[in-house]
Amino acid sequence: MTLVAELSRSHLEWGDTMSWVGLSRLFLLLVGFEILFVEPGLSLEVALLKNGRSLLVETHELVGNRVVLVLEGADHLEFDQQWIESIIPVALPAPEPDTRTQILTPTTSRQYNPGEIKQIIKNVAQKNQLAEGLLSSIIRVESNFNPGARSLRGAQGLMQLMPETIALYRVKDIFDVKENVEAGARYLKDLLQQFNQDLVLALAAYNAGPSAVINYKGVPPFPETQNYIRRVLNNRN
Repeated sequence: MTLVAELSRSHLEWGDTMSWVGLSRLFLLLVGFEILFVEPGLSLEVALLKNGRSLLVETHELVGNRVVLVLEGADHLEFDQQWIESIIPVALPAPEPDTRTQILTPTTSRQYNPGEIKQIIKNVAQKNQLAEGLLSSIIRVESNFNPGARSLRGAQGLMQLMPETIALYRVKDIFDVKENVEAGARYLKDLLQQFNQDLVLALAAYNAGPSAVINYKGVPPFPETQNYIRRVLNNRN
């Protein structure tokens, strides 16, 4: 299932009739997430509505006193011209290289072979009622399964836990695979609970912090965070 489908399932009120009003509501809820699926460097437009919301569109046309917003796949929405505050052209930048795990830290912690690490992930996922594929995907994106990974920002271990998270879950040896994965899984489970089992928001909070998700009332407009969500969801087994 694609991220758009997951978001649609999470946020669309199925009782709505699928009129243009219902479609408008859906796309207003999805704005901010669409940037995850467009090709870097593609020129698009942002339509700013007078109610304070915005839409990411491919282009627009003026037909009489109505504005036609052309969406991906030739779908479109029509608004009275008075609804539109302005339309701004944008060009999406190429994704930035991930520099969060450039430092490899020598460790005296016990070394596990790939089979043992896989079994630990499976056991921890079952214990915390998480999908094994999800947990593995997060680890792949965070550290590429390197237990000694340490980011320039201070995140450490397989699940790249920050110092405050390490302290919160009382991790004694952050580079020990079992302790790191257990703490990371508990943190993810707590984030899912905090954000009403919304996986997209939980992943955004794992990457950017819960306060950022709360402050922006959704996925923060950070390219790194948006790319992170896409990579984790796409890499699930």
